[in-house]
Amino acid sequence: MCTPVSVDRHLHELMREHHNTMRQYFQEHGLFNGQPQMMFLIRENPGITQKDLAEKMQITPASVAVSVRRMEHEGLVVRTRDDHDARVQHLALTRRGEDLDTNCRQARDIIISVLYEDFSPQELEELDARFLYMRQKLDKARSLFPSHLHQKDSHEA
Repeated sequence: MCTPVSVDRHLHELMREHHNTMRQYFQEHGLFNGQPQMMFLIRENPGITQKDLAEKMQITPASVAVSVRRMEHEGLVVRTRDDHDARVQHLALTRRGEDLDTNCRQARDIIISVLYEDFSPQELEELDARFLYMRQKLDKARSLFPSHLHQKDSHEA
């Protein structure tokens, strides 16, 4: 019997498999979690600062710095100092970084193509609308949590 719990479990399993499929490809090419998204954002925003990249990714500047350092060491990214403020560093992909970003995008496109190849345009519209609706419902669910679930660490007291 199909229940909300079973559907949620299947959705979770699908998301995990999707993530693991992409992660496997990225790891085979020497990338860590988050780095493909960083490369995508750097390519789409040439000269982006580490601070702006952190904001776009909703992670700490320190996390960005660690990943950028790794990608710089691998020859994927270059940092250049701002002409007006030496504290600010701008990021750009190297040719190698652009090539790897292109390959990552192609891998993503293959996965997307295979996942959705049997859906009609109308089914895709309906699925997209359902996902957007479910995201809104998550906001509602968070607002209904008892106050003790909002605490950062409910084991303290």
